[in-house]
Amino acid sequence: MISIDTPIARGILGKYVGDEITIMTPAGSITYEVEKVSHI
Repeated sequence: MISIDTPIARGILGKYVGDEITIMTPAGSITYEVEKVSHI
């Protein structure tokens, strides 16, 4: 589970399974792929 207040959560909001997202962090950019979406 990811808090909606984190930069990662904001970056993946509205994305779908299979989407790739690049998030900018202080250490550089990180790329993620959405593997699963669960609504709690």
